[in-house]
Amino acid sequence: EAYVCGAARAGLRRTCVLVAAIAKVRGAKTVVRFLPREAADLEPALRLLGSCHSQEALRAAEAEGEGDSGVGNGGLWETRCVLLLWLSILVLIPFDLAVVDSALLGEAASGADTGAGSENSAPPVVRAIVARCTEYLGDSGWARDVAASLLGKLLTRPGSEGALSDFVQWARGTLEKCAGAPPATPREAFAVC
Repeated sequence: EAYVCGAARAGLRRTCVLVAAIAKVRGAKTVVRFLPREAADLEPALRLLGSCHSQEALRAAEAEGEGDSGVGNGGLWETRCVLLLWLSILVLIPFDLAVVDSALLGEAASGADTGAGSENSAPPVVRAIVARCTEYLGDSGWARDVAASLLGKLLTRPGSEGALSDFVQWARGTLEKCAGAPPATPREAFAVC
């Protein structure tokens, strides 16, 4: 399922190509100053990133001649990088991320308890951001740098101790895999290094 489809997807991609070009020339810090910082934008931005990551989006971009190679009018990598950059400013909202997590609001209304409120657990939105960013840590381009910056901002927030310990365990496991046997792919070797 695509969160954005048709002409809106093409417009989003073109806008992200432009923003990525400005960020390349002027720097990401300059671009971030002009991005919206509304707490309500956190989950839609994460859904957009997920829709850009899906296999359906990759096939559609390749059919349009805009795959990850960046050939054509722009690729998905610009969209991913700009969305990661936007998320890196959105995670700095000055209150707990569990407040804006609609999954927790739905669970509270139904009375379900997943343990997200416990001391060692992170809200689902935080787990989703960490999961998406760890996938991009293996990229060789700007997405890796922006994902690392986003993880740094997210995992150093007060209340993110559970997500931080999960990330450290993931990093340790990845490094142990690399030390024990050669990695299966170059992306796997550089995911943590």
